[in-house]
Amino acid sequence: MIIATRGHISTQTYELIANASVERGGIPGWPAEWYHSAAGTAWANIARRGNHSLHIQVIAQTADWRSVYFGVKAGTYHLSGYVKGIGSNQTFLTIRWFSNPNGTGFISEDNISLDGTFADWTLRQQDFVAPSGAQSADVMFRCPAATTADIYGDDFSVRRVQ
Repeated sequence: MIIATRGHISTQTYELIANASVERGGIPGWPAEWYHSAAGTAWANIARRGNHSLHIQVIAQTADWRSVYFGVKAGTYHLSGYVKGIGSNQTFLTIRWFSNPNGTGFISEDNISLDGTFADWTLRQQDFVAPSGAQSADVMFRCPAATTADIYGDDFSVRRVQ
């Protein structure tokens, strides 16, 4: 696939997130290939496309969704997702980088802020460079510190930009 990225032409590779559209079910009532916090999360029956999205609804709480890890190597990665609802300055789309191929050995993270009101499905996206030594990564849709938010996420994506 050829795309224009920041004023130049580049090639994006295949999708790295398993069940990126969160449509495929796993444990009854929850999407396959995604983990969630005990409180403040739901697999919602509202979606940008299809039938489902990830929902975070918290009042003075934390909550998160986390994809299964995937392999990475040196390079630039394009992280994106669609959001709808009300975020906060503690609501993020995050890519976390790990030093081992099995999603362990945390190195660092990069965040896209989801602070604001998104009346309709809104694309949030950014390119990030994998840190030296990164072998795997995961994506989080989250509120890592106590906050108030009511936000949906759907159609997530991570692709290596070549």
